[in-house]
Amino acid sequence: MKNENINIEERFLQERFGRENPFRTPEGYISSLVERVMTALPDKEETAEVKAVTIPLWKRLRPLAVAASVCLLIGGVGTVAYKTFTTNESKQAVVAKKAPTDNGNVARVSNIDQAVTDYQIDEEDLFAMMYDE
Repeated sequence: MKNENINIEERFLQERFGRENPFRTPEGYISSLVERVMTALPDKEETAEVKAVTIPLWKRLRPLAVAASVCLLIGGVGTVAYKTFTTNESKQAVVAKKAPTDNGNVARVSNIDQAVTDYQIDEEDLFAMMYDE
């Protein structure tokens, strides 16, 4: 279908205008082209001034400073989080595992309620201590 439309349009244009190319180049245009281009170019190359730019030291070291501060921030937050979360848990774990000792033996506590409060002992540890005795 498209080919038929193109053929019809081509036939119409050929019948109306013929096969002759309506565009013409002026006489001597191509032969004088090189000469006209060369005359339009400047005679001497203009040299652009190259200005030396010195970058300050703080601008050169800025990426390094940013990376170092990010590392310090991450390390500081990690250290604080580690100390916060492990300190409470480790204290509770140490106290819950063992009551104060006398001569290497687990001390006997007469007041169980006070021991539970003082040493933060839960029921499992209390039963374990009773079973060991």
